[in-house]
Amino acid sequence: MKYINLTGHKLDVLTEDGRVVTLIADLRKTVRVVVSDRLLRVDPSGLGIYTKTFMAMSKLPEPAEDTVYIVSRYAK
Repeated sequence: MKYINLTGHKLDVLTEDGRVVTLIADLRKTVRVVVSDRLLRVDPSGLGIYTKTFMAMSKLPEPAEDTVYIVSRYAK
């Protein structure tokens, strides 16, 4: 199985046999999610309460046999 890291940062993955494998991100192929924060209200203590809206995502690669693409949890 081949693992492709599209998160934009280094990942350490624990394999089934107990090894730790480091996956370096290729920043040219990073999947990005555009997020917009909107202020809902300010609570009595002055703390802002926000909501996130996910606006767009860069294109995912086409599926490939025996390949797993690792992305942000927001990339669906």
